[in-house]
Amino acid sequence: MICLSLGHTDFDTLMEHLKHVALAEIRLDLLDLSPQRMVAVFGHHSNLIATCRTAAPADAYRQAIDMGAALIDVDIHTADSESIVNYAQRNDCQVIMSYHNFEHVPQRAELLEIVYAMQQRGANMAKLACMAQQPADAQTMLSLYDAAVDLPLIAFAMGQHGFKSRPLSVLLGAPFAYACLDGYATAPGQPTVAQLRRYLGF
Repeated sequence: MICLSLGHTDFDTLMEHLKHVALAEIRLDLLDLSPQRMVAVFGHHSNLIATCRTAAPADAYRQAIDMGAALIDVDIHTADSESIVNYAQRNDCQVIMSYHNFEHVPQRAELLEIVYAMQQRGANMAKLACMAQQPADAQTMLSLYDAAVDLPLIAFAMGQHGFKSRPLSVLLGAPFAYACLDGYATAPGQPTVAQLRRYLGF
């Protein structure tokens, strides 16, 4: 499955594209959404991921959950992540706990320790995205799919050297891969929907 990541765009464009996708990520930190527009977005689609990468995102997450977000993506280093996760669990909202490293890909053992920590913190799904400095780094990320992990896993490498790891992650077991609108990437090396479809063959 493809998850359309929506950020850096206007409200009308966002709403138009939500009509045509099965799953979308709403980047609350990259969109200017009033409370009324939040209601419109999360009331319009039943399968949305709310994501907020600001320093203090708790209120934004709670609003999105109250308005019907199916999932939230909370970085493992987010302040107040425990209360955000607890609030999601009390309101039947699934939690993707994520780890991002925009400098390098850590050792495989360290990445697995992060996954296990996510599981202990109540995540329903683990997401790891790290910047590849060389092709071997992408292989390190994809090797996580061979590990004994009890959570659904989304693991891929960012940047030029990580591009192919995104579609390959789906073939190895990731429930979905992220794609963007042409010209509106929300992460380094993110493919467009058309590019990802070509790689996945649909």
